[in-house]
Amino acid sequence: MKLIKLHSLSIGQKKAVDELVAVCLKFDKLKRTLYLENDLNFYENLDSFYLLYEKGRLISVLTILEPYMDTAEISAYTLPEYRRKGCFTKLFYRAADELEGYEISHVQFVIEPESKSGISTARAFEAAYERSDYLLQLKINTVTEGWKRHQKEEILTNQSKGWVLRAIKEEESFEAVKLHQNIFKNSMEEAEHIIRSGLDSENMECYGFFIGNKLKGLCSLSFHSETASIFGLGITLSERGKGYGNALLYQVIKQAEEKGKKSITLEVASESIEAFAMYRNCGFEIATQYDYYTCALDNI
Repeated sequence: MKLIKLHSLSIGQKKAVDELVAVCLKFDKLKRTLYLENDLNFYENLDSFYLLYEKGRLISVLTILEPYMDTAEISAYTLPEYRRKGCFTKLFYRAADELEGYEISHVQFVIEPESKSGISTARAFEAAYERSDYLLQLKINTVTEGWKRHQKEEILTNQSKGWVLRAIKEEESFEAVKLHQNIFKNSMEEAEHIIRSGLDSENMECYGFFIGNKLKGLCSLSFHSETASIFGLGITLSERGKGYGNALLYQVIKQAEEKGKKSITLEVASESIEAFAMYRNCGFEIATQYDYYTCALDNI
């Protein structure tokens, strides 16, 4: 077997990974695909992709997603006929060696509840269940008409307040970082990384929601072939409960539609009841559930 680690994937490698994942999803009756970019990682030089080959055939893949400075999310797939042969272990320990070179203290295994092999792997590494997130998906042409009509009326009614959604400018980045930190309670370094990712990436856009020329909300959109993914949609605490979250969501959907995207995905924590209700009211449907199992890197 030949193992290679990579900072980024070529078009051909992405295609091979997608084909492997498709086989695994069909076999296991799962839904979760892999994010095959490195633009969300806090540490820019982190090697995020680990591929295992047998006689030139890709048989197993592991990816690292590390949007926060101290925790790395691990996702992996192995072809059914190569399971229980140590493929994941080879990939995981090589990835763990990479993580030890950075200030990363914990790893999280991201697993669908129906994945028996995934849960078994998490238990083997004594990873503890931490939380569940829902992957929500919206087909843009099925957005609830009543919801759209209400948002249009709200925007017309409140035009005097100067509601505007637009891309964050470079000179507004520091203000956006402070607001992101305030909304999501993360560190200054993590907030700066997320905002900079939106400003610098070719596949992402960082939007600001302005009320009377004052930045009150944020949302990042990642664009793929026919899909857009929402990251970090939020309104500052002092302005919540006024319908601004729905207004921000409506305008973000319009942005994705104008760019020719057919669907939008996002993740929401299971305990975020108000956010979950807002997305469901718009027309988002649950695609699948992700469970997060966490363990300290030092214990591996």
